[in-house]
Amino acid sequence: MSTEKKKKFIIDVTYLALILVLSYLLLQYALPLLLPFVLAFLIAYVLRRPIRFLSRVLHAPKGLVAVLLVVLTYGTIGLLLALAGIRITATITSVVQQIPSLYSAYILPELTDFFAWLEELLAKSANATLPASRDVGPKRIAGGLLAISVGATVLAALAAFGVVRLRIKWKKGKSRSKH
Repeated sequence: MSTEKKKKFIIDVTYLALILVLSYLLLQYALPLLLPFVLAFLIAYVLRRPIRFLSRVLHAPKGLVAVLLVVLTYGTIGLLLALAGIRITATITSVVQQIPSLYSAYILPELTDFFAWLEELLAKSANATLPASRDVGPKRIAGGLLAISVGATVLAALAAFGVVRLRIKWKKGKSRSKH
């Protein structure tokens, strides 16, 4: 590659980088400030032909027709946005009102089955660990039930919050990345 080609390449890359940086800054900082003006220009451009047509047909001044058409356009846009907002609010309200019935229909039966299974499992394990003699005191039974209750609570909390799925990440090549 000759020196002139290298200089041209460097200048072209610099210009491209400058254009990209300026475009990013424009989109990041200037666009929010200029967006109302851009939208107004687009609306005025779209309404230009209907204003001319209505001005000719109604034999009215363009300024009056333009004001009326702009007010009508903004009113229509506002009405559509209000209707969309009402629809979205109604949908969200409906979903929020259905949450208790969804909970009682789907989640509660599953939780009840899970806790019944867990209670049965813990009762079997508690029966296997209790001594076979009949002179087990009430304090010992209460302690066993407390242990079962605490264990069930801990297991239920782990299952409910998804902590049961423990992930062990092995860092392979840790020594290789330091070199």
